This record gives sequence, C-alpha cells and structure tokens, in this order.
Amino acid sequence: MTWNVLIVEDCDKDMTLIVRAFRTSDKLRVIHTVDSGDEAARYLDGQGLYADRTTYPFPHLLITDLKMPGFDGLDLLEWLKEHPQPQLTVMMLTGSTLQHHEDATEKLGADAFFNKPNTQEKMMNLIETIEHLMAVSPKAALQTKSAN
Repeated sequence: MTWNVLIVEDCDKDMTLIVRAFRTSDKLRVIHTVDSGDEAARYLDGQGLYADRTTYPFPHLLITDLKMPGFDGLDLLEWLKEHPQPQLTVMMLTGSTLQHHEDATEKLGADAFFNKPNTQEKMMNLIETIEHLMAVSPKAALQTKSAN
C-alpha cells in the first residue's frame, strides 16, 4: 500500500528537505504541503478548494511541525481532538528537544514524535521508521480494509 502524506511545515528549507526525503520512498507519497496549522485544518476538513477530494485526497498520514506562527502544531492536534479523524495517523516532526513538547504531543493524541534529522542519513532512517510504523499501525489496517 502507498500512503498519502500531508506535510505541515513553515520553514521553506525544512519543507524542501522533508519532501525530497519522502520522494525516495515508494510507500509514502506527499500529496500536498501547507505552511500552517490552520491551512492543514482547512485541508483535512475539506474546506474551500480542498472540498475537491479528487484533486486534494484525504491523507493517511499527517506530518506536522511543532513551532509555527499562529496556529501551531499543538493547536492542530487540539483541533484534531475536536474533529476526530480515526483513520489519520499523526506524527510530529520538530526541531524541539524539550520533553514537555513531546509530552504535550503525546497527550494530544499524536501517534509519534520525532526530532528533525540533521543529516541525510538520519533523514533516510526516519523515512524507513515512518514506513515501518505505517505498516504496523492499526489505523493503516483500517485504511487497507476501507480500500478493499
């Protein structure tokens, strides 16, 4: 199975590196990128132009940054608690190494928390880890059943 990925990242340089790394995977396909939590919420909710699910398919996996201006990654996780998406796997990818950020991410229901890799090798290892997590995820199993 190939999983559709929505990436939320406000730093252009980081976005470029993340998207480039995901392109090496034959299992993870970036379907769209946005630069804020509120834009991600509009995408997930199918608002405006995102209502066209042929052009903007619903993702299987959401990768979000933590620190963004305004509606940040934690705000997005809070929004997801109010707008549950049972088949959406959510992973935080952040430069923060603070334990309270990881704790808050877990408390708000994210499926995983990762620090942004600082080398290409570490980024490729992260992609492999994400592929593995998606393959064993109960949410991914739900996606497989709904696709049949």
